Amino acid sequence: MLEHLQERGRQAKCLVLREVTDDYWAPVGVWQVREGVRNAFEGEPGVGQTFAETVSAVADQLPVPMGALRRKSNLVAGLQSTLSDF
Repeated sequence: MLEHLQERGRQAKCLVLREVTDDYWAPVGVWQVREGVRNAFEGEPGVGQTFAETVSAVADQLPVPMGALRRKSNLVAGLQSTLSDF
């Protein structure tokens, strides 16, 4: 995906969530996140018209509630909250 954007001279935002459980015993570094994002974009990616639309579409699949995500992420904090988020 990064190569595709670079070829087109474009930029994009990417929100990466990594859930760490008790089963996670060996930190391996940023390369694992980078490769995970690369793998996520292989095949046919899902695309939303806006960042807010995309986050809303996957909200039920996230490992954290939207309220907590807004508190921890500057990127997501810019999205407008609704009463049902709390």
